[in-house]
Amino acid sequence: MNLEFGIATKAIIKNKDGKYLVLFKSDKDDINPKQIDIPGGRMNFGEKFEDSLRREVREELGIEIMVGDYSRVWSLIKDNLHLVGITFNAKYLVGDIKLSFEHDSYSWVNKEEIINGNYPEWIKEELRLAD
Repeated sequence: MNLEFGIATKAIIKNKDGKYLVLFKSDKDDINPKQIDIPGGRMNFGEKFEDSLRREVREELGIEIMVGDYSRVWSLIKDNLHLVGITFNAKYLVGDIKLSFEHDSYSWVNKEEIINGNYPEWIKEELRLAD
């Protein structure tokens, strides 16, 4: 078995109305297809965290963000992949969302709706830590 290790950056994106962006993965995604997600992905060699996150958000959504402080460090092991991730708070700046093949849909949601709603525990924790 070929073992793989990666580092990822993810964003909790807040808009000017105080709502947070939640994505819904497509069946084409290689990690947890058809699940709830937040934007981000794996870093390229030599990239800075903030640059990686801005690139991933542009690729997945076509929008620009302002990257803030990090909120959480996490780890995921699935099959032969070990992924370490850093989630950052971010503010939506400009652009119309145009989803990549990785996601089917998106929604802007109030923090309380996520924390008190029928969402996975990991995303509730992300929002509890968000500014």
